[in-house]
Amino acid sequence: MKLRCLSLFAAALILGMPLAAQDWVGTFRLSGTVSDEEGNAIEGATVELYLGDPGRGPKPYVTKKNGRWAFLGLKTGVWTVKVEKEGMMPSEGQIQVTSTSPPLRIKLRAIPEEMLYNQRALEAKKQLEEGQAMAQAGDYTGARAKYQEALVNLPPEHHPAVLIAIASAYAEEGDAENRMKSLVEAQTLAPGDASVLLALARAQYDAGEIDTSIATLERVVESEPNNAMVLQVLSDMLVAQGRVDEARPYLDRLPEGTKLDPNALLNVGIDHYNAGEMDAALERFNEVVENYPELPTALYYRGLVHLGRGDNELAASDLKAFLAAEPDSPRADEAKEFLSYLDTGE
Repeated sequence: MKLRCLSLFAAALILGMPLAAQDWVGTFRLSGTVSDEEGNAIEGATVELYLGDPGRGPKPYVTKKNGRWAFLGLKTGVWTVKVEKEGMMPSEGQIQVTSTSPPLRIKLRAIPEEMLYNQRALEAKKQLEEGQAMAQAGDYTGARAKYQEALVNLPPEHHPAVLIAIASAYAEEGDAENRMKSLVEAQTLAPGDASVLLALARAQYDAGEIDTSIATLERVVESEPNNAMVLQVLSDMLVAQGRVDEARPYLDRLPEGTKLDPNALLNVGIDHYNAGEMDAALERFNEVVENYPELPTALYYRGLVHLGRGDNELAASDLKAFLAAEPDSPRADEAKEFLSYLDTGE
């Protein structure tokens, strides 16, 4: 009697279950093998056995290289046998366990590629949505982790878009190096993809690589000559660098009414003015005054150019117009002083 109690206690330790919960324990065994449809043994398949409700049975068994499994100390009854292996269709069935129960030869079928693709696509969609939600909440590290998980479930042709999202998270974290690495990887996968090149151009611009950024944008225009957004960004960037003439061919492709960035044009004019290049400065200020009346600051600077060239009447006209448009401007007092100097009766 003592030996029987000891035996049950030892079995409880081996099976890792509380003794009180082992109402399924008996004296029978059940064994078998797991293989694929060609009869090749499957390693790493999980075999779960339970009597009635899930969990009412021994600890699940994971097959070794030979695909074999076995459970000892089972109570007679109808047991459920459930077998799972990643990438394979799961198998589930029932068997009456008795003293003469034969070994089970369970064959698993590979999940059809289409079904596997759909499963992974759904999982990737969930991961991307979770990553986006994390990014919106400011958790960029968590977002990147979700995006990385999604990469595993997506075919290579979808990787560039996810790598752009990863790069965006790095950008928010201020990690310029890894941002650039992600975008370079995306470009390697999709060399001519406009969205990848545009993201790369932005990263190059933020890194101070202005000429490289412009060259990248020009590549985008080569593949998408009518991409209005890229044409506008490229035009504005060229103007900001003082390369106005280079910007015009791109500006000409934009929808009618699209204009250059007036602030960029104004800054170019100011740079010419500070460099003493009055003719070039006047050309830029004229363009802003004529096409962008909402930026009267150009009148102030054009007035200074006229003043420096001795065209006092033109200078006074521009400075008056500037004061009328922006009487509270920080430059208003200077404009008034210049007008007083011109002795125009102010």
